[in-house]
Amino acid sequence: MFSLQHLEAHNLEVEAVDYRPEFCCHCRASKTFLKPRQLIRRFVRFIRGCLVHRSHVFVILWSCSACHRSFRHLPPFLKPHKRFVTPTIEEKSSAVLKYKRKPYRETVLNEPPNQTHIQYEGEEMDGSKLSHVTVWRWIQWMGVVMRTLLSTQPEMATEVPEDGFEYSKLQAKRPECMENLILARKLWMAQILNL
Repeated sequence: MFSLQHLEAHNLEVEAVDYRPEFCCHCRASKTFLKPRQLIRRFVRFIRGCLVHRSHVFVILWSCSACHRSFRHLPPFLKPHKRFVTPTIEEKSSAVLKYKRKPYRETVLNEPPNQTHIQYEGEEMDGSKLSHVTVWRWIQWMGVVMRTLLSTQPEMATEVPEDGFEYSKLQAKRPECMENLILARKLWMAQILNL
């Protein structure tokens, strides 16, 4: 389970400039060519208890003197363009990916006996709830990630287990959404997202 201590430990590591990339993500130059350019404070969200918490994480913008380009080196628990941390995305998505007829709406409820909606913490959120559409979007995104991986690394197609699992037509009405759901399950089964 993800906690505030994970964020704090990462932030301390970044402040000490101990969290460094091994190479430039653009030209693959070694870390000797990389210089820290800017410290960015980014807000992330994670579920703890019955609430969605919001906290900040530090990310360093690195510049490469070999190719003269910049990039952000994200922590392992964060994916590009995602506000929620990866463990939260995996936890809520796996609730749908495990079962054939699991409704998306049930994934955004707290565990029994208190089956209320998971709400956002803070006065400014004013009772906002985690939407089931957010979970649907995560699963669709996971399908796109898996499709991209399979197109760039075709040998992976043989490594990913085939289990013949079928979903209900209510879980994805359009064919491309159903395909993303199946690909998301393959990604989830291969546990590639947390690498």
